[in-house]
Amino acid sequence: MVRASPNGGRRRDTEFTAGACDVRVERRQDGGPERPAGVPAAAMWIGGSEGGAFVLVRREGSDSGRYRAQIYHENGEEWYAGVLELDPPEGPRLDLTSATAFAGWDGEQLLLVDGRVLRPAQARF
Repeated sequence: MVRASPNGGRRRDTEFTAGACDVRVERRQDGGPERPAGVPAAAMWIGGSEGGAFVLVRREGSDSGRYRAQIYHENGEEWYAGVLELDPPEGPRLDLTSATAFAGWDGEQLLLVDGRVLRPAQARF
């Protein structure tokens, strides 16, 4: 069954019975979970029905190779918050508004579909 969710996305409800327990999982049409409270509205779901993360990335200042990121687990718990650096920095400008630019979060770095990665920034002295 598919229906509109309160946050404007579409949701697919799946119901099944396992033993004496009824389980209901709510997922949006794109395979992502409903956005937990505390996850910014601008954060995008990067992943699918098997898992992923909510990701919010913004350019840091005029340095186009540094980005401020907030990454959240599916349950809304913060996974990472800090500065990421584009590696390698050469290549097309990163579209921060399109979930299709991102391949996934591996727990340490944000993978891009063009083969580059956003890694935690090294301290600058």
